[in-house]
Amino acid sequence: METTQTSSFFDQITKVKRELIAGVLIIFVAGLGFAIYTHLEEKKEYVASQDYFAITQSWKNKEKPLENLNDDTTRSQLESFLEKHKNTSSALYAAILLADHYGEKSNEEMALK
Repeated sequence: METTQTSSFFDQITKVKRELIAGVLIIFVAGLGFAIYTHLEEKKEYVASQDYFAITQSWKNKEKPLENLNDDTTRSQLESFLEKHKNTSSALYAAILLADHYGEKSNEEMALK
């Protein structure tokens, strides 16, 4: 009778070990997935900020930088930027810049989508 109880006890320990290892693996895979997702989101934000900086860099040395928004080329650059980089903080900055200058809320709403 002791042998049956002892083997049953060791079977339970083995089962608990397997469940513990499975749980640790699940947590590890979930953490790895989250880290990859976070890295990709940060990369997307970085690329968007670099593109936004490239568009607005030429304005830096001018006395009235917002006069550039009267140029259709600049406006179309910012609008295409909004299409390319939706859901980024840089897109929100570009949308607010356009909305403030033109009084349009549609660009701001487009950036928030």
